[in-house]
Amino acid sequence: VFVEGISAAQKLTVDSKTFTFFDWWGGGLENAGDAPVVLDLPSKVVYSPHYYTPAVYPQLYFLKSGKVTGDVIENYVELDDASLLNRVKATSHHMFGYLAGAQDAAIIPGEFGGLYTQDAHPLKTTQRVTQYMIEVLKQPGFAGGYLWALNPESAYQYNPSDTVVNTYEGVLQSNWLEVNKPLLQAMTAMDSIPNVRPFPCFPEKN
Repeated sequence: VFVEGISAAQKLTVDSKTFTFFDWWGGGLENAGDAPVVLDLPSKVVYSPHYYTPAVYPQLYFLKSGKVTGDVIENYVELDDASLLNRVKATSHHMFGYLAGAQDAAIIPGEFGGLYTQDAHPLKTTQRVTQYMIEVLKQPGFAGGYLWALNPESAYQYNPSDTVVNTYEGVLQSNWLEVNKPLLQAMTAMDSIPNVRPFPCFPEKN
């Protein structure tokens, strides 16, 4: 049984800064540690939260500074690599990553990422969030994840964090025949996840 989270208001202090935000849609599993899903059959629960990028919705915790104006963040300043990695780890841990040490169910994010090659941030914050989420997936307790999305018609409304747009990107190119090679290459970092196995799309022939 795959169990998504909810979305609720949160407050978290990271790097001596306190952020107020809503969980990503389907990402909030803060209460699952105290109230886990229990089935009659053991070892059948998989927590499947979501974790996205600024292309889905700009977040102050992905940035060094900026001013929230409506749904965008103006005058933003991007974080260095180490600081952004720490923010991704801290926020994902707060939402659901802590479950890896709180119970025995596997964690497999049902959706993560969002926009990659078209990232308009000068320091590629959207790209880096996807890359750093893959680093989170390599931690004990996680068992892989599902990148959003194969579909090249997936739309993203923010690029960069201060601009409302309507941008499309997926693992497949817009002709549905060719692959988005830079995004596919980024996904190869998942190959080092322990016990990773190919998932066959079609029955194997003997």
